[in-house]
Amino acid sequence: MVPNSRMAETTSAVTTGTSTAAASATRPAGSPERGLALLEHTPDSLPQYALANLRCTSCHLDRGLRPDAAPIAGATRRYPRLVERAGVVASIEDRVNYCFTRSLAGNPLPVAGRDMADIVAYMASISRDVAADGRVIACAAGGGVSE
Repeated sequence: MVPNSRMAETTSAVTTGTSTAAASATRPAGSPERGLALLEHTPDSLPQYALANLRCTSCHLDRGLRPDAAPIAGATRRYPRLVERAGVVASIEDRVNYCFTRSLAGNPLPVAGRDMADIVAYMASISRDVAADGRVIACAAGGGVSE
C-alpha cells in the first residue's frame, strides 16, 4: 500500500530516521497560553504556515474542548501512535503538522520550534484530566489554561 503523500510529508522525520522525539527533547518549554492564542488566531499569527483563511479553532471548537467537534483534549495521550494508512508511527507534532498541511492547506511547522512547543503545551494542558479515549477523568477548572 502506498502511503498518503500528505501524511508521508508530515511524517518524513519518522520515515527518514530523524526523530521527532529527539526534536521534542531539544525544543524550548512551551507556553499553553500562547499555544491557545495560536490556535485561535492561526492565519494572523502563523501566515507562512496556515495558508487557508481558517483557524485551528474553525474545526476544534470551544478551544478544542467540545467532544463532538474534533476535540484535541486528550490528543497528547493518544500519540505517538501507528497511522496504519501511512504505515508510520506519528508523534503529536506529526499530527499537528498533518492538520497544517491538510486542513489549513499550509506548510508544516518546524518540529523543534517555539510555535510547535506552544501548541503542544496547550494540548497537553487540556489533556491532563482526559483519558486517551476522550473521557474526562477529573475536572479541571478553566480547561487547563488560566485566563
